[in-house]
Amino acid sequence: MDRLEVFIDPIEYPLPYDLSKEIQEAYWGPAFMSLAIASELKESINQLHAWYGYLVDWSIWIDVLKQFHGSEEWYVRRQYVEQLAFYCMLQPSATRERFGSIATNAIHQANLALQENYKDRLDQDQSGHLNRKKRIEQLKRIGAHYRCFASFQQALTCLDDKAFSRTSYNFRDLANHGIAPRFEQGETSFVKRSIEPWSELIEQPNGTALLVDHPTKKVVCYGFGGTAPLTFNQAHDACWQEYLKGIKLFHAYQALLRELLNALSQRYPKAGISDTNNEPKPTV
Repeated sequence: MDRLEVFIDPIEYPLPYDLSKEIQEAYWGPAFMSLAIASELKESINQLHAWYGYLVDWSIWIDVLKQFHGSEEWYVRRQYVEQLAFYCMLQPSATRERFGSIATNAIHQANLALQENYKDRLDQDQSGHLNRKKRIEQLKRIGAHYRCFASFQQALTCLDDKAFSRTSYNFRDLANHGIAPRFEQGETSFVKRSIEPWSELIEQPNGTALLVDHPTKKVVCYGFGGTAPLTFNQAHDACWQEYLKGIKLFHAYQALLRELLNALSQRYPKAGISDTNNEPKPTV
C-alpha cells in the first residue's frame, strides 16, 4: 500500500469518456440505440481501467514478494498475487472480443440509419455465436467502406495475436479449455498428444536409409515433456505490452466512432430535435 500511494501512472490514465455524450446526442434510429452504444463504450473503458489497475497492483506485488521467503512467500503469492496474474492474462483475448462485439453493433446500427435497403441481420442471428475468424469476416463486410475501419481492424488483430500466445504458453486457451501453465513453480501437461507427419525410412542411392516425413499421411504421437511455469516478470511484461495494444485499439475505435457520428450528423442534422420524420423505415 505504501508503494501504491507513490505510484505514478506511466501512460494515459484515465481514458476519456467524453465521446459517450456525443454518441447519445446523435441519431442512431431507435431512441434506445444511442444509449446502448454509449453504454458499451463506457463499460469497455471501465474494463480497460480495471485491467490497468490490476497490472499496476501485480507489478508492485512482484517487487514486494521478494521480501518474503518460504511458507510466507508461498501464502502471499497464492493469496494475493496469482489472482491478479490470472485475471490479467485473460484480458488480451477478452478485450479483443469485446471491442469486436461493440464495433459490430455500432457499425451495424450506423449502416441501418445511413444505407438504403440495409437489412437488420447479423450472422450470429442464426448461429447465436461467432468464432473470431467469422466475426472478423463479418466486420469487414459491414465496415470496410468506412475510412477508419482499416486502422481499427489492424489494432484489433494485433491484440492477443500468435506472438502473445507463444510468449504466454497459450495461457488463455489452456486456462479455459485445459490446464493453464502455473506461475513461478510447477510444470503441467507432462504428456501431450499431437498429430504429426508419418515418417518412413527411404533407401538412398548410396545404400543408406533416411527417415523422411510422408507428404500426406499423418500419425498420432504422444510426447513427454511438460509445460514450464511462467515467471511473474515474464508474464507481466507480455501482458503489459498487450495492454498498450489495448489502448491503441481504444483510440482506433474512437476514431471509427467519430467517423460514424460525422456521417450520422450529415444525414440527420436535426438529431437533437424530436423529429420522427427523420426516422428511416424499419427493415425486416
